[in-house]
Amino acid sequence: MQPTVSVVMPIYNEAAYIRETAASLQKQDYPAELTEWVFVDGSSTDGTEALLRQCVAGRENVQILHNPAREIPAAMNIGIRAARGTYIVRMDAHTSYDADYISTGIAVILATGADVAGGPMAAEGKTPKQQAIAAAMHSVFALGGHKDHSDAYEGDAPAVYYGIYKRQLALDIGLYNETLLKSEDDDFFYRVRKAGGRIYLTPRIRMTYYPRQDFSALWKQYFAFGYWKTAFLQTHGEPVSVTQLVPGAFAAFLALGAVLSVWAPFRYVYGGVLALYLLLDLLFSLKSRKAKGISQKAMLFWAHIVIHLAYGLGTWRRLLSPGPQKEKKSEKSS
Repeated sequence: MQPTVSVVMPIYNEAAYIRETAASLQKQDYPAELTEWVFVDGSSTDGTEALLRQCVAGRENVQILHNPAREIPAAMNIGIRAARGTYIVRMDAHTSYDADYISTGIAVILATGADVAGGPMAAEGKTPKQQAIAAAMHSVFALGGHKDHSDAYEGDAPAVYYGIYKRQLALDIGLYNETLLKSEDDDFFYRVRKAGGRIYLTPRIRMTYYPRQDFSALWKQYFAFGYWKTAFLQTHGEPVSVTQLVPGAFAAFLALGAVLSVWAPFRYVYGGVLALYLLLDLLFSLKSRKAKGISQKAMLFWAHIVIHLAYGLGTWRRLLSPGPQKEKKSEKSS
């Protein structure tokens, strides 16, 4: 007998995406009578809730809850506590899901005995600039080649994108850490692993993620990632991954190197490292199969720089701050 599931989705100002997201939920082939939708809205100001109510009109097993804190980990905890399903399917409004997303996820968990199952991030764009940013999401040069950004790996992994797991598992490990605003999934999966849980990644669980549409928004997103993943490091005494230490080191090198370059011999070292970085950026941008044409490859070249500098400066902002700092209210749900 198939288990019941609760889709839990934090939302905030998702008017541009909520119809497409709701449509992909409507198309799920998992039995509707076994599926509950739990939307947790952070007091949207763009009419998201009204649009959502139109999209789910006539649908049973729907909850639309409110999240005064607005942040994702608080939204997930509200949704999980209110959920009635045996399994939680964590979803996001910036993403559309294949029709078999839930059914495949549940089948994978039951077949593998994993505690968490999920797929890799598959980023796509609707405009040329967003397509270039999506290409950066899959770039080894940008993000270090993590397994949950690859569609070629299947097996045990430290993390998946979003994730499907038993509601009781979330309750047993203490739900999401509401003090880690942009590294809540990293922290959740870390505690699952520390509790002896197994996480399984497979490209058979398919979704499409729509990244930020411009470089300003991308900068804000990755500055926040650098800040909050460093908070994860401070909390647990180890980084999410070793590669996530590199942008902070790079930012420090740029700042200190600019000062030390007054010493002529170091100037050549500094210039050489910068030249090597720009050359690697150019090579990875040109060989990208996801960025189409010279224009998109040029935007991908810039996206690499934005991601690295924003992440690195976010890292140092956290390290140099006097104590825990609450980020300004998020403008997006992810």
